[in-house]
Amino acid sequence: MSSDSSATQQTCASGNEKLARVVFAPLRPDLIFQRQEFKNEIYYVIKDPLALTYFRIKPEEAFLLTLLDGQRSLGEIARLFQEEYPNSAYDLQALSAFCNQLARSGLLVINARSFVKFASQKPTAKGGSLLRAWMKVVSKLFFIKIPLLDPSAWLGDVTRKIHFVWSRPFVLSALCFYAFTLFWVFLHKEAFAHNTINFFSPYNLFLLSLTVIVIKTCHEFGHASTCRYFGGEVHEMGVCFICFMPCGYVNASDAWMMRHQRHKIYVTLAGVFTEFMIASIAAYVWLNTSEGLAKNLAFNAMVVASVNTLFFNMNPLMRFDGYYVIADLLEIPNLRSKAIMYCSYHMQRILLGYKNTFQEKLLEHEPRGRVFIVYALAAYVYMSFVIYSLSQMFARFLEKYALKEFGLILGIAAQVSFLLFPLMRIFYDAFKPGAHIVAIEPLPRRMAKWVTGVVITVGGLFFIPVHFKVETQGILVFAEGESVSSPTPGFLTELYVRTGDYVQEGQVLGRMHNENAWLAFREAVLDLELARLVELYHSSEHVAAAQYRLPELMVRVEEALAAYESASAIVKGLELKASVNGRVLTPDVQHQLGHYFDSKETVLQLGTPGRFKLMIPITEEQITMIEVGNSISGRFVGNGDSFDAILDGITAERTEQEEQFYAVMDVFGGPVHVNVVEGQGPNYTPIFFAEALLDNTFEYGQDGMRAHLTIAGRQTTVALKLWRKFINMWNLRAPASNPFSQT
Repeated sequence: MSSDSSATQQTCASGNEKLARVVFAPLRPDLIFQRQEFKNEIYYVIKDPLALTYFRIKPEEAFLLTLLDGQRSLGEIARLFQEEYPNSAYDLQALSAFCNQLARSGLLVINARSFVKFASQKPTAKGGSLLRAWMKVVSKLFFIKIPLLDPSAWLGDVTRKIHFVWSRPFVLSALCFYAFTLFWVFLHKEAFAHNTINFFSPYNLFLLSLTVIVIKTCHEFGHASTCRYFGGEVHEMGVCFICFMPCGYVNASDAWMMRHQRHKIYVTLAGVFTEFMIASIAAYVWLNTSEGLAKNLAFNAMVVASVNTLFFNMNPLMRFDGYYVIADLLEIPNLRSKAIMYCSYHMQRILLGYKNTFQEKLLEHEPRGRVFIVYALAAYVYMSFVIYSLSQMFARFLEKYALKEFGLILGIAAQVSFLLFPLMRIFYDAFKPGAHIVAIEPLPRRMAKWVTGVVITVGGLFFIPVHFKVETQGILVFAEGESVSSPTPGFLTELYVRTGDYVQEGQVLGRMHNENAWLAFREAVLDLELARLVELYHSSEHVAAAQYRLPELMVRVEEALAAYESASAIVKGLELKASVNGRVLTPDVQHQLGHYFDSKETVLQLGTPGRFKLMIPITEEQITMIEVGNSISGRFVGNGDSFDAILDGITAERTEQEEQFYAVMDVFGGPVHVNVVEGQGPNYTPIFFAEALLDNTFEYGQDGMRAHLTIAGRQTTVALKLWRKFINMWNLRAPASNPFSQT
């Protein structure tokens, strides 16, 4: 055993001697160095002016670069480095790896053949090739960049001509202008209610795409000009396709060379600053122009440059401007990748029992683990929501072409792929070559623990009892009341009662007048009298020869009598009578005089004061979640009073459209969706009605009051409740059958 150990030591010593005699190529003389302070430490940023790439190194690494003159051997470089930094952990192998990395990055003066040789030595991650390929395809599909020109020749002149834009008075004036515009739009918020622009129509989507191209091009020019103003260089401008939408782009990466952190933040925020200026100007154009193309374009520009900018460009959870601002303020470069790496490192320990020493070394100088966890979780949840929302929009767009199910399948595939991404990343980081894994616990044992825990947890969800919860709205109606109306339309001309009067069944309450109905009645009376006279005349003995016409005349009399009875019934319908005993509950009923009422339109209400019931609209999906006897808690919208009730009944049949209350429709603030199809009229969502009697006496209760309700529904299990929420979220559930049809 000692002989093997001595042989190994001799081999290592021989390898180190050969390595010490290696002479690396010198550092490229055209590289640009910039000294910067970061986290109270000194760093150097290297700029490659040919490849337009940037590298940040520590002072000891910068000292190493000064020793690469193409003449010193690696052993001599190691000796000089140890004299300057005696406490450094760099040895010959580490120095060799560092120099090889410089060569692969193109920072050394080497010929093309040597560069290809160095590049071919780059390790390949075979285990993660599929994941890498998938991520590369997705990124290429959603972001395609085509460089076109170098704007450095004219960008400087343009920046000098508009130098006042970066002055403090202009910036402060612009901020005040944005604030005043926001206040002005708030004062004219009713313009949104009267806006006739169909935002998602094909015509407006075409205008919207043109607007996005122009605004995002201006956005990128804001980055470029600001970068140039603060001393940076911009050598690349072109066209990019973001989610297949073309727009301009510039490469303002030279902001990494700026010494002051605030200048980097200015460059990052310049695009948003530009868009807010466009949005403010567009808001005034939209508010002060008549209907037409200019108003449509202004509205689109206002929305794209404000709402889109706030939710996307300024959102730190997506890798746009807001992300880089947060990264600069926190002084954490590559915040997103480091947060993912931090979570992956700890999940490998928890799930697999592995300690990834490679990641541990990269994260050893990053003590703010909580920031990484919070950011990674927030970004994961937010992107899941974005993918789900886009999937739903895509499915609704395809619904008109009978391809909704296809859209949902694509959406589910995209959502599942993203949800599984963290798990794929954990396994990729754990098993890729060069991961340097140290097993804390045998993998089969750790996985057995997790599988057992998951099975017990999921199985337990099927035995934990919970109740469905239905949140909806209810309409307050009189429990023992009757709506008084007329089958014949007309004007209310006479009213014999006042609000609060007690009336008895059959009592005449008022009269309505319909001139056409009275004319038809008088005509029917005359026709009947005339028919009877003619019949009487022909039936006399003086005209015995005409008695053969008596059957015909009798038929005429019967027809005239039927017409008379019909007209009489219509006229009698103009007389308003009480059908039940009760009090007149309609407020200020005398003010109804002179008003016109349609057929069956309520003129006044009769009932017992304070006795109300709730009419609760229930959808086909909700009806399977509730049953008679469920408890209800609610609060009235009008006065904020809270109440409790018990569900007394549910209709066994769907209500017809004419039986639905207007107050329950979403166009009036209710929960029932009404889909208005052009040329076909409104299409009502099929609903049932549940009833709940309110035993309390409401002194200020009024018929038609709206209440927000929570119904504690049927008992179920946590697992079934979660499953229902999932399938409902993706609109996969078929219409529920009526459970009352079996009784």
